[in-house]
Amino acid sequence: SVTAAVFCAYLPVALLAAVFDVAGRGPAFAVAIACVLTFGLALPLGVGASFSPALRPIRDLAAGTERVAAGNYGQRVPVVQDDDLGVLSASFNRMQAGLAERQRLQAAFGTYVDPVLASRLLEQGDD
Repeated sequence: SVTAAVFCAYLPVALLAAVFDVAGRGPAFAVAIACVLTFGLALPLGVGASFSPALRPIRDLAAGTERVAAGNYGQRVPVVQDDDLGVLSASFNRMQAGLAERQRLQAAFGTYVDPVLASRLLEQGDD
């Protein structure tokens, strides 16, 4: 993944060098070479990088936030890496579990206690 990122970062420089190298043969030829290199190499590499497996945890977190926003707290985000994204995924799962517990307590309180009092108790966070 790092190799691909470095390759993609240096690819535009290589393309530009190739264009300047052939510019002496004529501007139309240089433009044609630049277009072929850009659409033949850079575009597929850019599209491939956007669907890279390295981006999967970020897509999982984005989908998880959409589920939580819709009120679905049942499905956890997979924690597959032991790096910052893994820590973020685990933290997201803890937050989601806390929200689910809060929703469960609010539903239980609402059955036995006045809903306004239940809301106030949950906001205080006291046992």
